[in-house]
Amino acid sequence: MSPAAGPRTSLTDPLLIKSVAAPGGGSIGMTLCPGKRQAVAASGAWVRDLALDLAEVRKWGPWPC
Repeated sequence: MSPAAGPRTSLTDPLLIKSVAAPGGGSIGMTLCPGKRQAVAASGAWVRDLALDLAEVRKWGPWPC
């Protein structure tokens, strides 16, 4: 999305979680900052929703919750 199109949100840019194998088993999830809010950024403004982003983290399954 271009900066002129408005802020990037949890709906326009869903949280993407990449997995990396952890030594000894399991995996580590890496992602953009959940709930990120930044008015001025090289990639445009960010207005993410923390609750929506954390729901995506829960779906990824880091722990029993």
